[in-house]
Amino acid sequence: MVLPRKKSLSFYALLVIFITCAIVIYEQVNRPPKLNVIQWDMQEYYMYLPAAFIYNDINFDFTDNLPDSLKGKYWVGKSEIGRKIGRLSLGMATSYSPFFFLGHTMAKIFGFPQNGYSY
Repeated sequence: MVLPRKKSLSFYALLVIFITCAIVIYEQVNRPPKLNVIQWDMQEYYMYLPAAFIYNDINFDFTDNLPDSLKGKYWVGKSEIGRKIGRLSLGMATSYSPFFFLGHTMAKIFGFPQNGYSY
């Protein structure tokens, strides 16, 4: 008699990860846009990366001359002396940077615009 093989702990861990990812993706796709609060924060943290590495302008002066497709991507405020500033700190941008550089490289390879927001 052959006994059924027990599933390993790795199988159950992968199953939990897969189900969790499926739920998160489903929720993101079906969520009304106004409820994506975390997405808006991430966009403000992320905007430092294209500013520094594509436009070479951490002062955000380049935002005056953006094409229409990018106008809503940079949310800059004004300081007390009238300079443009990001409203959130740039610390989180460092953790996003490996993915930014990967995406920037892939955009070049596949012929997409290298503006930080091509998809």
